[in-house]
Amino acid sequence: MNYKKIGTFICSLRKEKNLTQKELADKLNITNKAISKWERGISCPDISLLIPLSDILDVTTNEILNGEREEISDINEDIDRKVKKTLTYMVNISSEKSKKYLNYIFLGISFSLIISIIICLICDYVLYNSFSWSLVVCASCILSWLIILSIFKSKKNRFKSVIISITLSIIPYLFTLSIILENNLIFSLGSIFAILGIVYIWILYYLYIKMKHKKFKITGIAFLLLIPLSFSINRIANYFLGPDPFEIFNVILNIFSAIIIALICFKISKKRNED
Repeated sequence: MNYKKIGTFICSLRKEKNLTQKELADKLNITNKAISKWERGISCPDISLLIPLSDILDVTTNEILNGEREEISDINEDIDRKVKKTLTYMVNISSEKSKKYLNYIFLGISFSLIISIIICLICDYVLYNSFSWSLVVCASCILSWLIILSIFKSKKNRFKSVIISITLSIIPYLFTLSIILENNLIFSLGSIFAILGIVYIWILYYLYIKMKHKKFKITGIAFLLLIPLSFSINRIANYFLGPDPFEIFNVILNIFSAIIIALICFKISKKRNED
């Protein structure tokens, strides 16, 4: 397979459609770097992308693989239908195998967590004739399992599923811990920190959706947002736990570090856009 020939062909078709590399990448839900690598002959489109790519560029999958246009005929159209059918079958088979492996991994992790809970409960009861610290382990294992469930069972957006899972489960988890450990501060203070953290994560998620191909710019914004987040956490912690003698030093250090890292990220992002 001639990667250079295929890349040149894709490049010419893209330009015929008046599409930029970024616009084509967005249609395929990949990065513009991948398109650039194709067109420079460094790599070739993934098998799962051949059908949508051929549909966007109005050519057959066979033409893409050969890196040139072919004479339109009933035979070629029939070949293209067979190629598309074969590719779809291969993609589906690969997807089913991946799902099967993921299910095995998920079952293995679930079984390990159940065994851990049972062992901790037995040890706790044998040593102390009651259930104390083992209940914390149980609550933590359940929380972990809910997050793992969202990762393995999500059909589309795994990252969003994880955030939703954390958003819905973290407050009940903290409430459970506060009851088990008989410490209301765990729930009152922990809930505030959890809400601030969840809001921060959701903001970053929506920034990623809007600018998913500008990772360095998003990273820079993330560090800038850490400034008000850390300041808020420090003020709340001081209210509940008392003043921190090193607060001013920590605040200055956090702000300075966040700004420096953010500026570096913005500089890299700008340079990449210029290139």
